[in-house]
Amino acid sequence: MDKIDKYLSSLIGHSDEEIKHHISEKDLENAYVLGRDLNNKTSSINVPFITSLKFSFSPTLYNRRTSVLMLADKEIKIPGDRNEDYFCRVIFLSDKNMRKEWSWDEVIRVSKNRIVPRGKNPEWEPWRPVYNAARKLNDRIAIATGVKDFFLVNPITTVRVNPEYLV
Repeated sequence: MDKIDKYLSSLIGHSDEEIKHHISEKDLENAYVLGRDLNNKTSSINVPFITSLKFSFSPTLYNRRTSVLMLADKEIKIPGDRNEDYFCRVIFLSDKNMRKEWSWDEVIRVSKNRIVPRGKNPEWEPWRPVYNAARKLNDRIAIATGVKDFFLVNPITTVRVNPEYLV
């Protein structure tokens, strides 16, 4: 049993509220980096509050002014005026947008072409900026909440919020 397993096992038997106060974002990040899937059973420890991420649309879910995404009572800071920010502005605009399966070109069009490719030869993979934005957001959400598959991302085709987390 390594350090993280020992630490998490010391929390067994505590209420969800007690666990929330004991586990910091850094601990979750360490568990994520070491390959612990706290939602499945690749780790021998079950952390109950992480697996209960369910939400419905709210106008305060994503704050466009401060670029903060609120999930599971966690503030997730998104870099402003970047592809991730514009992606969130599209997806979290309404309940309908949040539940929709988006093609990459739709996301770019609705963002008013603010989601832009970076790097060499962007015309070869015009879907890549949307894909990368969703993957980076998945990483940020996983570090904050332990959920790795918040966005379901299919290269070249579609992206959507995982319906498993919607109420």
